[in-house]
Amino acid sequence: MLTLLSTTVDQQQVSWLEKTFVPLSAVTCVPPNRKIYGDNHLPEAYCFMTVPEGIPLKPCSQPSDMTRSTDLKNMELGSRHSVPKILVGLVQTLIGAMTLYKAQGNQIAQYGYTAFGLSVVPYAFMLLVNIITALVTPEYSCMYLIHTPDMDDAVKDGGRFGETFASVDVEAVQEPIPSFTDEFNLKYGLFLVLLVLAPLAIVGALSKFQVSSSSSSQRGWMLSWLVVGSACSLWMAFIAKSTKGMTYYWRPLSLRDKAVAVAFLCITTLPLWVPAIGGMVTVGLMIQEYGICTKLDF
Repeated sequence: MLTLLSTTVDQQQVSWLEKTFVPLSAVTCVPPNRKIYGDNHLPEAYCFMTVPEGIPLKPCSQPSDMTRSTDLKNMELGSRHSVPKILVGLVQTLIGAMTLYKAQGNQIAQYGYTAFGLSVVPYAFMLLVNIITALVTPEYSCMYLIHTPDMDDAVKDGGRFGETFASVDVEAVQEPIPSFTDEFNLKYGLFLVLLVLAPLAIVGALSKFQVSSSSSSQRGWMLSWLVVGSACSLWMAFIAKSTKGMTYYWRPLSLRDKAVAVAFLCITTLPLWVPAIGGMVTVGLMIQEYGICTKLDF
């Protein structure tokens, strides 16, 4: 769900947020291309933001000629499961499984854990995780608005908003709500580490990490591709957490500060492409050496 927040960094204007949810770095402004339910016009110096986890809600006041249930726990929003996405992911997973099956022959005997057929392991595993996620997590065609004090100010500044489905209950908050509990962070971190280690474990189980006749260059590029490709999610999660507050302050930033922010993101993310590019080139050379590609004379 969405709510509204003033992007003007002013102590009085953000007091409701600081009372409810202390760290402004956890505020995430929604990109303007996201689809939001209703006829909404956002004035300058405001942005839509995702509702932080744990913020209490209450039924919003509606005009007298409208009736609505006040039971927020039983409120259901329109959602669906993307069957085409699940089917496409299943087909891609099966193709990846077939590639792994073929790699168990001479490829592993010749190249060991650098066998080019094993390069699909992280992606096949990712597709499997995506399928499971799509099965248990519905998709929402749009985002829905939650009323906040800033929304009243936005209306005075010329804003227009559609139907809101609840209101932030600022009075119910006795002390600021943390973004995530330490227990959740620990569980999430352990789960993420398991996901990162899973592709490495699969490659090790299939190849026993045998070197075979692979060259040091092949081992270097393929192993770095596998490790960086699997572990980059941890790095990107750290970067996302470190720069999360940037979305709150983005619109008031000067052009120079925005350029610095973009440069920082490029410096911290673009080097991750190097092992992938080197690994793909190495795979192409191994395929040519292995003899799968056959030249046809016409």
